Amino acid sequence: MRDWYRRKPIVKATLQNFGAAAGICPSGKLVSVGFEMGDFTPREMAFEQTAAGFLVDWESWVGWSELPWDQFGKLRPKEGKEFRVLAQRASYYNFGFAEGAYHCYLLTSPDHERMLYGYTRQGTPENDTLATEDASDTVSWVLELRFPERAKSSNQVIISKVLAKGWVLDDAVQEGGR
Repeated sequence: MRDWYRRKPIVKATLQNFGAAAGICPSGKLVSVGFEMGDFTPREMAFEQTAAGFLVDWESWVGWSELPWDQFGKLRPKEGKEFRVLAQRASYYNFGFAEGAYHCYLLTSPDHERMLYGYTRQGTPENDTLATEDASDTVSWVLELRFPERAKSSNQVIISKVLAKGWVLDDAVQEGGR
C-alpha cells in the first residue's frame, strides 16, 4: 500500500446510493456491495468478513497489480506477474502470435490509461476459461501476464494464468494459485 500511495495520490471519494447500483451479494466470507460514486459512476466494493469485522478488499478496490503497467512494459519480465485488467476479445495478430493458434484479448488497465494485447494459446486452460465470455463483452479479470522470450513488442504479452474472474481473489484462489 505504501508503494501504491507513493505513486498515486489519495483521492477523496464520495459514495452515494450504497447498495443500490448492484445490490449486496454475499459469497462465503466475501460480500460485494454496489453503489454510485459522487459523479454517478457505478462501482463495487468487496468486503471480507474477519474476526475483527468486515474489511475492504483493498487490492480489488484500487485495481492493484504486481507491477505498475509502465514498468511492466519497460522490464518485460518472462515470469508471470499478477494484473487486474478489463479484457475484451480482439483480433490483433503479429510477431509470432498467429490467428488460429492463439486468441487475442485487449487488456486495459483499471484506470483506462494503458492497453496491452494478451494472448492465450488455443486448447489451454487459460484459453478455455477466457473464451467462455461473449466476445463483445468487457470483463474484469485477475490474470498472470508475462512477456514471451525475445519479445519483439512492448504491448504483446502471454496470459499465463487466469487467477479470478472479477478483481477479488478469494482464499481458495490465493492458496492454490500463488
